[in-house]
Amino acid sequence: MVAVASVASRGALSMKPPVSAAQLNNRLKLRYLAFLVSVDEERSISRAAERFAISQPAATKLLREIEDLVGARLFERSRYHVAPTASGQIALNTARRILSEVRQLGEELKALSGGETGRVKIGSLISASTTLLPLSLGRLAERFPRITASISETTEDVLLPALAVGDLDVVLGRLPARRDPKFRMRLLYREEFCIVARPDHPIFSSGGDLARRLSDQNWVLPPVTTMTRVETEQTLIAAGLGAPRVVAESSAVMVNLRLVQSADVLSAMPLTLARTYAAMGTLAMVEGGPEFPKSQIGIVTRAEADLTPAARHFIAAVEEVAAELG
Repeated sequence: MVAVASVASRGALSMKPPVSAAQLNNRLKLRYLAFLVSVDEERSISRAAERFAISQPAATKLLREIEDLVGARLFERSRYHVAPTASGQIALNTARRILSEVRQLGEELKALSGGETGRVKIGSLISASTTLLPLSLGRLAERFPRITASISETTEDVLLPALAVGDLDVVLGRLPARRDPKFRMRLLYREEFCIVARPDHPIFSSGGDLARRLSDQNWVLPPVTTMTRVETEQTLIAAGLGAPRVVAESSAVMVNLRLVQSADVLSAMPLTLARTYAAMGTLAMVEGGPEFPKSQIGIVTRAEADLTPAARHFIAAVEEVAAELG
């Protein structure tokens, strides 16, 4: 243990002091930033080396050069794992923002040259994934077939940090309850949620008080970090039903749908989606249950970043579809 500490100490002492801002401007390369992001995404220097088509010794040397340049250790390395330090996380956040701005420059130049091409990176929450997003993507494809949309569907605790550092252009779905100055938010419409089950679920045939039957059911819900989960639990508790007995946590729309269709579990779902599946006969809405608050569905972008032409075209399509849905 003492030997390890002494080695770490020598490594820290040998680190050069940070260069000045002027020196960073002259010596920092976009290649350095892209390499840092690759190491973080791969959590491996060797795999990052493969992405850059260089040898592992060259990659290790490159990382050391970057750390000497900024005067801080950016990654903790072990035999099996690489993880960013506190300084490394700061550097990664900045790297992602700069690379995002460079990508945006390319998109702007393409648009200026007359070719409506580009890529828009979209984060989608469950409240948008089933209706608003696919209809908007269809409209975008009709008007701008050379624009590629890249979709990431997960929970807000993953999407919003990705948006903040420029990994995403826009997040679509339920607006965060707390306003954050890093983001610009626009309300599109309000969406109701309801309780759903498969049509032959015992809850539809059992007699007695519905509230008592609801309090004794199994549920599949998104993770505890999501607003849907929080509001579902708060609604059931406020109605005197107690906290739901969650047997599965998932933010994947199709996983939740298939589980509700195949097992005696309940879930909470946007009303527009529930009506679609109810009309198909694959799900049924539990009538007479507690009333859920309406959720604010909208668009989230970074407050201090200009949108690429591709992102602007996508948002225009979203606003049109939302007005029709609203």
